[in-house]
Amino acid sequence: MLKPGGFLILGFIDRDSFIGQKYSKDKLQNVFYRDATFYSPGEVKQYLQQANFSHFEFRQTLFNPLENIKAVEPVKEGYGEGSFVVLRAQKLENNELN
Repeated sequence: MLKPGGFLILGFIDRDSFIGQKYSKDKLQNVFYRDATFYSPGEVKQYLQQANFSHFEFRQTLFNPLENIKAVEPVKEGYGEGSFVVLRAQKLENNELN
């Protein structure tokens, strides 16, 4: 269990991204993603807010189809462009409001 004030860090494929759409479309034929559920960053944030998290920070990378990536891709703040998103959120104290 994460203590109040602690940080949760999640990495996930953005469902709305190029790679997320491809994985969602092909998931029944893929042993790794067959049982996966893909989410958008907005959905993940909403679920975490309901679980008493706040102070969200997003980073993103993988801006091209995987077969076109020949070098390490940059990391940018936010989400909506990259397929891989990392989110940091802080668990609120019980008396803090969202």
